[in-house]
Amino acid sequence: MSIARLSLLVVLLAPLAVGTPALASKNTGKFHQSIEAHRNLCSDLKLFLDDAEAEADKRTGTKAAKPYSAKADRIWSDGAKQGCSWAS
Repeated sequence: MSIARLSLLVVLLAPLAVGTPALASKNTGKFHQSIEAHRNLCSDLKLFLDDAEAEADKRTGTKAAKPYSAKADRIWSDGAKQGCSWAS
């Protein structure tokens, strides 16, 4: 393909690429209310809980474990408020 044909192709297809976002549907915010969003939130909270508990376990018997233990307790409480199955 020659340079002239390639540049003609780019010039002809550029308006289509610019007009494509207009075809997208409006964001209604329904994802945040969906089951998938709830599952993602609970999954993320569980990962944070596992990390906090692991750090607290590493420091068992020391003063350094207290902040990690408190963080794990807060995450556990947040999971229960969100209705996550692992916190029930």
